[in-house]
Amino acid sequence: MMLLGTHSVRFIRLTVSVVLFAVLLTVLSNMGCNQEGYPYENTWHIQGKAPSHAPKPSTFAYRYPDVAPVLDAPGMQDFVSKYRHHVVVLDFWASWSRQNREELEMLARLQSDLRDQGFQVIACNLDGEAEWARTTVPILHGAGGNFPCVIIPPDAKAEIRSWLAPDWDYDIPARFVINRSGRVVMQAYADTPLSAVEQQVRDLVRGGPGRDDGQIASNEIGVRLKLINVAAGQGESIGQAVAMSSDPDELAERAADLIAGQLDRSRNPRIAICPFSPMPGKAPAGPLGVELANRVSTKLKDKGFFDQIEPARAESMVESSGQSVVKIEYDPSVAQGRLSADYLVIGWLRGDVGAADSNASLAGTTDEEQMSIADE
Repeated sequence: MMLLGTHSVRFIRLTVSVVLFAVLLTVLSNMGCNQEGYPYENTWHIQGKAPSHAPKPSTFAYRYPDVAPVLDAPGMQDFVSKYRHHVVVLDFWASWSRQNREELEMLARLQSDLRDQGFQVIACNLDGEAEWARTTVPILHGAGGNFPCVIIPPDAKAEIRSWLAPDWDYDIPARFVINRSGRVVMQAYADTPLSAVEQQVRDLVRGGPGRDDGQIASNEIGVRLKLINVAAGQGESIGQAVAMSSDPDELAERAADLIAGQLDRSRNPRIAICPFSPMPGKAPAGPLGVELANRVSTKLKDKGFFDQIEPARAESMVESSGQSVVKIEYDPSVAQGRLSADYLVIGWLRGDVGAADSNASLAGTTDEEQMSIADE
């Protein structure tokens, strides 16, 4: 060692330092990342290929692609199949739904809690491709999104609906729970609390059969409601009112409460209430649907909403505009500028009600009330 010169010692030290530095860089560059630089849990690129270069460092929980990941029905089914043997929740949402935005954060927490147990959330956005970078991704990041999100184009809706729930009208929020065998075992809409979805998911993750939530008992009747903002051309499910079949007045009261909770009475909005059709066939509204709509109208007046278009006139107004409740339900924008109301209320009867009951009436209705309805 004494024979080594000063320059030789320095050279050896420099060489060792360079080698150690290279090893350290290799270790750090591979911690938690794949070859493209993505975190391992984010490696399923929706477009089917990795980016041409590694992404820039990010502090977000999930790295959403720069280009909107638009999927048709076959693409959506293929993407879900990548999570085979997982319990999957498909969360259909849009930026204009306040309930959606609030619950994204709750879904992120559930994803974080159950990720290592074979659970996956897939967000399905309905805003459109153009809103991806400026609206959709910022909302996801703000909610701590740690799951993939795809864009569902309008021309894919019908086929996706036939796959998930043929009677679904694209009310949102809407969640579909898929078990490890790939079967849809739960359909949850705005009237189903997210806690019920969470319980179903936890049951399935633990290996249980899960439960069928959101059902109406045989002695109950319900109405699922959707509020259309005519000026904006937007619609939002506002929940489901349920009561005993023998207490139609309570059903009307609960439905009116749901509607009133979405409106600002001080602005004196003009409200049109259409007669309610039966589900799932959504046949034309019969006397039962007209009767309940009239009761809801009366309850809203009791709450101070006096500027209304009565159900019979509302139905006529919709028909005169060349539209129908089913069309408006599917695409609320068709009502924009065509109806002389600020808000349109549409809804569907649930429970032991179907097309065969179109000539039925609510229990407890007197002959005088029936005559009054006929006069209207």
